[in-house]
Amino acid sequence: MAQMQDVDRDVAAIRAMIAEENTAPAAMPRPKRGSVDAEQISRKDLAPAPTAERRKSIAASVVSLLIVRILRYRPNTKVILGTSFVLMALLQPVFVLGVVLVTLIAVMITYVVLGAETFWRRFLSAFQLYARWFPATARKLRIHGELAARKWDRLLERLPDRLADSLRAPDLRAMARADKRHAEAMVDRLNRLHDETAT
Repeated sequence: MAQMQDVDRDVAAIRAMIAEENTAPAAMPRPKRGSVDAEQISRKDLAPAPTAERRKSIAASVVSLLIVRILRYRPNTKVILGTSFVLMALLQPVFVLGVVLVTLIAVMITYVVLGAETFWRRFLSAFQLYARWFPATARKLRIHGELAARKWDRLLERLPDRLADSLRAPDLRAMARADKRHAEAMVDRLNRLHDETAT
């Protein structure tokens, strides 16, 4: 009898457990990776999407920044002259080539007519006159000329001696020093003559 009561109790406990499982609320199924629940959809709807007005404001700010940078840009003379020459060469190539060729031909004719020494002395006098008006620019031109002369001499070292001697540029500094000494000697002689005539 005791064993029958124990079995009845076990069966009653099993039945009670089954009844509790049937009455318990069903567990919410987990969403799969590919599915999107309502909460995520609502969050996406609430997030601010880039509108056309916002894109226009961004574009306007970029354009205004570019305009400010363009207005603040101050090019120097070298950039202006270089850009002008490039534009002229692109827009009017025949005119630019014609002007360059005519200038070269005029310089060559002047060199042949005057002779080498007279040509370079005239060039030095014109440069000294330019140096009186624009000393800073003349100093820069002198430095660039000296650098170009050194490069030219290095290039001539690779050529044969006869050809290099015919293409070698004159020493303008020595010519300028000689002209200065000559001018000082002439001034000294004129001063002595003035003193002699005064006595």
